[in-house]
Amino acid sequence: FEDRFTELVMELCPPGELGIKDVYQRIDLPWERAVEADQGGLDPDPTPERDALLAELTCYDIGHPATEGLAIAAFLRASGHLQRLNQSHHGAVYNLKMLLGECLAVALLRDPRYRQVAQRLIDREDPADPDPLLSFVVVRASSKLAELDPSLVDLSVLLRVAANLDTEAQLTNQKGVVAMLLGRVAGKVRGTDVGDLMIQTLSEGGTAGRIAAIGGITIGEESAPSVFFVSELEAQPLERQGPAAGPAFPPSRKLQALLFGIDLDQEDEVRRRLEIAKKDLERDFDITDLPYGYTWFEQRNLPPADHPHKAPFIGTVEKVCTADMEEAAGRLDVSNVVCFTELRVVDALFDKCGALILPLQDPESPQCRRLRSRGVPFAMLDDARMAALSNGDQIMVSPNKVKTVTHARARSSG
Repeated sequence: FEDRFTELVMELCPPGELGIKDVYQRIDLPWERAVEADQGGLDPDPTPERDALLAELTCYDIGHPATEGLAIAAFLRASGHLQRLNQSHHGAVYNLKMLLGECLAVALLRDPRYRQVAQRLIDREDPADPDPLLSFVVVRASSKLAELDPSLVDLSVLLRVAANLDTEAQLTNQKGVVAMLLGRVAGKVRGTDVGDLMIQTLSEGGTAGRIAAIGGITIGEESAPSVFFVSELEAQPLERQGPAAGPAFPPSRKLQALLFGIDLDQEDEVRRRLEIAKKDLERDFDITDLPYGYTWFEQRNLPPADHPHKAPFIGTVEKVCTADMEEAAGRLDVSNVVCFTELRVVDALFDKCGALILPLQDPESPQCRRLRSRGVPFAMLDDARMAALSNGDQIMVSPNKVKTVTHARARSSG
């Protein structure tokens, strides 16, 4: 049986001709050339060396079982080089972390499965590090995607970044930069149901989360032009549509109310950011009188989920069963948290989705082990808690709580 099983596995997942050493060799040389060609300081604009690094980082097919691991390893190798460069205080660090963020954005544009890379970069970083270098890379990638199409942004990854930034009490200058960049991304998804829930979640966090929430609520129209480091991203059309088209519209009264008391018992930096934000609201939107804070009455708190992995995560609920799983997989994307109502739903169909809710099962089941090994965010709910969710609900799952926001229009069409 073991021999035949091995034969079956070899047919289903044939070993590739390339290995990890080949990945390292292909990444090391273009990385060194990109470093050598760097001018230091802020030096945007695509160059042949930067485009060559992108080509090597994305040369493996992440959708093929034989090369999926190699595609991830390529980015991990580059991130290791970036960390070592940062430790030596090299002058090219700023440009290289901007470049790596853009390379990740291009990879995500090509295939949403590259979300695994973002999750693994966060895993690789020590939350106690005063300079969250890899978190900057992830948020930079999200920022560029938000310029192209806010629906491409994985909000769950951004919540994980915010949670890591707030793990340590002290907010360093570098953490503050990432928090403000996170706020800019939040501002670009403002106006969508799940985007507003994300901003509210950030406003309930620590210092970094609150700085990000303040930015997400108050950011006005961008005045500076976008900068690019690779040609492929520069050539993408900036087609923004709908309420998520960017920060050209004022925040809702509900979001404005979140600013009331957001600086209480917080560091002086939060208070300073709030004062600046109030002036921005007055300048950009003629808002001078903020409403008092009040409860989001449609929000419900549910019992915590079992065994959450890669939490917190956030998205719009979509329930699927075996009868409709193929149809659902074709239309859902990173903004969805997919709830499996049956154990036999094929999880591999939903690689493009943001996170999964599974029926309650053994955390060491084959499905759970497979999802953990691939860095997929998921949690488990029993039948009663699963039944409490409806299609169209916005859900946020953290290790300690589950909260949902139910919208009437989602209920009526669900």
